[in-house]
Amino acid sequence: MNRYIFSYKGESAVPAEDRRLIESTVNVVDEGRNKLLVETAQPQQIDELAAQLPDWKVSQEQTYAIPSVRPQLKHRL
Repeated sequence: MNRYIFSYKGESAVPAEDRRLIESTVNVVDEGRNKLLVETAQPQQIDELAAQLPDWKVSQEQTYAIPSVRPQLKHRL
């Protein structure tokens, strides 16, 4: 499954019609005030949605590994 972030760039609150369209097309995993994290197995759905929603910015979710802060020995005795 691929995850994408939909960020609303309009002046007012997220339109209910836009939200219904997104929810009917892809699976909404999480939401913020003006953002939705969605999940889909078909990336072409995201392209179709982005074309229908001009006030939204769509980007693929990126994850980063958190480095370990635990002390480690440089050499074993």
